[in-house]
Amino acid sequence: MLILRFCLLLAGAALVPSWRPLAAQPPASTAVSFDFVVVANNTGLPAVTIADIRRIFRGEQSLWPTKQAVTVVLPSVRTDFTDLFARQALGMTRSGMQRFWLALVFQGRANPPVLQDSAADVIAFVQRTPGAIGMVPTATPGIPRALVIRVRE
Repeated sequence: MLILRFCLLLAGAALVPSWRPLAAQPPASTAVSFDFVVVANNTGLPAVTIADIRRIFRGEQSLWPTKQAVTVVLPSVRTDFTDLFARQALGMTRSGMQRFWLALVFQGRANPPVLQDSAADVIAFVQRTPGAIGMVPTATPGIPRALVIRVRE
């Protein structure tokens, strides 16, 4: 039931173009513009790199250093920052992110991410769920400092 609900929420647009990576990624030495704040609960991580973020949000990590299970929280297609999140956090398009996660879940390689409809919903879910991690736009008001994980280069 959970997987079916996940598929229905993730597949917000029935007809989406096939997956394609973004055309150009900045070289490793170039400073990356990052317009998000990483929020997490009970992860044992004080800071992460962009590479860490991509690994976590691509379902490649199942446990935190605290041995707590990782719960990935993604913006649903209803948020106004889904496209920017997919581009900056994952290096792919929104439809690419949807297809990527559908494939992971159906192949049994990851648990379905939790989809939230707003930045406030992401924060609220992370705040009440140990092991949860999400990202919200930097301009989001009221981000609890205790949930913020610093992004370093």
